[in-house]
This record gives sequence, structure tokens and C-alpha cells, in this order.
Amino acid sequence: MLISAPKLKVYTFVSLMHCPAMFFNTMLAIFFYSYYFILAPFEGGSNNTYTKDYSGWGNKLTTPSGSAPTWNRTGGHDGFGAYEFTTDNRYLQINDTTNMPLHNFTFGAWVKPLSTHEIDVETNSLDDTSGVSGQKYVFFPPHGGVDNMGVGVSVGTNGISVYEHGAAYMPAVAVYNQNIGTGWSHVVVTYENRTAKIYLNGTLVHTGLTSQRDIAIAPNVIGASAYGSFNGTIDDVLSLIHISE
Repeated sequence: MLISAPKLKVYTFVSLMHCPAMFFNTMLAIFFYSYYFILAPFEGGSNNTYTKDYSGWGNKLTTPSGSAPTWNRTGGHDGFGAYEFTTDNRYLQINDTTNMPLHNFTFGAWVKPLSTHEIDVETNSLDDTSGVSGQKYVFFPPHGGVDNMGVGVSVGTNGISVYEHGAAYMPAVAVYNQNIGTGWSHVVVTYENRTAKIYLNGTLVHTGLTSQRDIAIAPNVIGASAYGSFNGTIDDVLSLIHISE
């Protein structure tokens, strides 16, 4: 039986991230049937080229030379540090993708968008490529090849959209078309059985369409892509792998 992470508690306890050790230990107890792949509060151990991962797996986020977002030591939803993505093609990435979460997983962050993104029609069509323009990717979906799909999320002041990415394939499979404003919002996406659910500030706000592709792959790039860069500030990134019992 597949057990998902308790999504509401992702929101409830994320405010503890200014004390990473306490947060990590607390979350280990809560997510008994999940474990962290990334836990990056963007606080201690962060700078303009590197941020520490507290998951225990050493999946540090780095940025290529010239592509760094700006780390604000006193920024973030809690004032303990965050990355500002206000210039195109500024991003953080996981270099080692050997053990990226597959199939069933959760990922999310606190976000503060400054502009709208394009709202595309929700679809699971195998020949849709609407995600190649007009988006503000907080998490860019990796390429899933011909049969599988990378998963990512675009966020604007006017809503949240989950995209899947593969060969000649980039549909918006889950679209929350509601204003979220320019303040801080906690956005979490869960994937189970090839279906995305969008949580906003601890509440399930939308369940998407079931993908027609095979294996879902979690994102490994934060903040930008050739198909659209996030405009705003990102804080407290996490990624969880759901495990079987």
C-alpha cells in the first residue's frame, strides 16, 4: 500500500525551518512513510552559489557561474534567508540526479511571486506542448523522454500550474486558476498514481488529471528554464519520497 506524506503538516511545520536540526527531527517523526530527498531552508550554509541540504542525503543545490539568484540573508517568509529570482535564467540545481524521486513524491516551497504567468488549459493530451512559453517555473520539470514525464510547477500572482515534460510533450495537467497575490504563499504539489494535487497554505485546492505517461520524475532545477523564469522570491524548498508499506 502506498502511503502519502501528511500534506497539511508540511505547511504547519515548515515555519520551524529557522531551526533546521529541530525541524528535521520533527519531520522525520511526522513523515513516517516518507523521507526527505531535499530539505533546503536557504538559511545557514547558504550564499550566492550554494545552499545547504539538511535532508542527510547531501543533495546540495548549486548554480553555474553567472546564473546565480541573489541570496538575501534577512529575506524569506520568516526573515532568516531566501533567494530572489528577479532576473531571467537565474536558478539553483541538484547536480547528482542519480536517486531523484520517482512515481510518488511531494515537493514544495514558500513563494512570493511578483508577476502573472500564462494560464493554459488543463489537459493530459499526449501532443500538448503549452508549457514551452509564458510560464514562471518555481520548479522546472526535467525531460522524461518518450514514455515518462518530468514534473514541475509554475507560479504567478494569478495561480499555480503543474506541468509534465517529455519528448514533444509539455501539458498543464493541474491548473489552479485563482489569484494568490504578491504575498508569501506555501505551495506544495504531491504526485501519486500519476496524478498531481496542489496544496496552497495547507489546503488542497485542486486535483489534476491523471497522466497518460508512465513514470513521474521529480524536479531538480529551481527558479528558471528556457521556457520561463520565476519572478519573485523562493524560500524553504523541500522534496519528499513516498515509500511503500
